[in-house]
Amino acid sequence: MILGRQVHSLLKRHSSVFVLGLGTFRRIRTAASYDAKRNVVLPPLSYIEFEHDSQEGYDFALYVQQSNQVEKLEAERIVQQEVDKLIDAIHTDGQATLDELGYLVSYGHSFIFKPLDLSGFQFVPIEDPYQKIMENTQEEVQEEIPNIVPSIPVAEPSSPVEETVVSELIDAQTSAEEQTPIENAPVNSFQQHREEPLEYFEETPKRSNAVVYALIAIVALIAMGGIYYYSILSKKLDNVDQLLSAMDSTDFVEDTTSYSVDSNAMAAVDSSALNSSDSLASTVQQVPTATVDEPALHKYTIVVGTHPKYEQAEAEAAEYQKKGFKHVRALPSNLEKNRKKVIWDTYPTKELRDSALRYVQKNVKADAWPAVL
Repeated sequence: MILGRQVHSLLKRHSSVFVLGLGTFRRIRTAASYDAKRNVVLPPLSYIEFEHDSQEGYDFALYVQQSNQVEKLEAERIVQQEVDKLIDAIHTDGQATLDELGYLVSYGHSFIFKPLDLSGFQFVPIEDPYQKIMENTQEEVQEEIPNIVPSIPVAEPSSPVEETVVSELIDAQTSAEEQTPIENAPVNSFQQHREEPLEYFEETPKRSNAVVYALIAIVALIAMGGIYYYSILSKKLDNVDQLLSAMDSTDFVEDTTSYSVDSNAMAAVDSSALNSSDSLASTVQQVPTATVDEPALHKYTIVVGTHPKYEQAEAEAAEYQKKGFKHVRALPSNLEKNRKKVIWDTYPTKELRDSALRYVQKNVKADAWPAVL
């Protein structure tokens, strides 16, 4: 048995796996994230973590029991032998190798785990290119549009007396200008800028809006698909529950015709004896017997336990029947050395078997498995 390879395959289906005598192996996954301070996108990480003192997670001995079809104590003994070999290698060589997982390295009176799979640590952060494009665009716009609007002081409103004095001064000044020749005054640079038409630049819209809308649409589609799948699954589970309850109620049905009287069993009566007054007619009735319909044995089944002896299998089936599961029964094996199975029930099609298997694993026994007779 290759302990490391089997634990690595179990970590693809379970978040953590517990090995008796070693500890718990966990698969840690970290999604990609955005660092706003450095304007970079951090890559995703995936690695295996080991905790020596923990006993949480899927029991590896249970996996050995199901794969080798042995008892729980025998499976724990097999796992303990593999663990003892690893510990001896650590004490002798200083480290032990777990295939496809990593190394167990001696550290003081204990040992530490050095993983092999460090997916994601070889990736480097990715800079955000959109941030630099926006900064360059803003600088170009600021250079092309200078701030040419001067600060013009606002005059306070004048009184009527001041307005008359000002109007007289303006008239005197205009008369003096008419007498003196007007020279071409130099053009003010400010007026020249005022006469030139201004060009306005519009900032290009951000592309993040379309990305956000696309992500929202994808999330909505995923949510709708999950709701649809959950509704179909719940309907199937309800149908399986109704089928199981109907099968429980129809397991033992008495035959209504079992108490019928056989007319051929009547004793023959002589015609001459019917005419005499001293003769009595006698009839023989058959003793009624009740018949019980045997449950149909289909091809597909669900196994909830195995035992080396048929008596042990019948005892486990009787315990299930006491709990109300009347369709649980024990099956003998073709050969005496083969293990005797305790089945939940048999089904004519694979779809019914798979639906009932999800119900059994969820509500009755988690390690039940499918089989074909």
